[in-house]
Amino acid sequence: MDTKTRPEKVNAKVTTSLETARKNKNKLRELVETAGLTDAQIVHIVMAESMRPCGVRTLKWWLSGDEQKKLQRCPTRAIEALEKGLRRR
Repeated sequence: MDTKTRPEKVNAKVTTSLETARKNKNKLRELVETAGLTDAQIVHIVMAESMRPCGVRTLKWWLSGDEQKKLQRCPTRAIEALEKGLRRR
């Protein structure tokens, strides 16, 4: 199959770099603090905007997790979804 005709993966995992992970963690913390919403409300916004599953435990993991570990890095899509959802409110 030629790369030009191959369909793109819709839910492909994208690895977040260490530098981006630090920025995302700080941005997420800032957005959560300024929003004044509960964790469940934040998660609901992220899920609704990104169309991807997310839970309160995942949010807490992103906020307190270690950027060195790939599984605990907050993805950019979550930040973008939260910003978009908060603008709509």
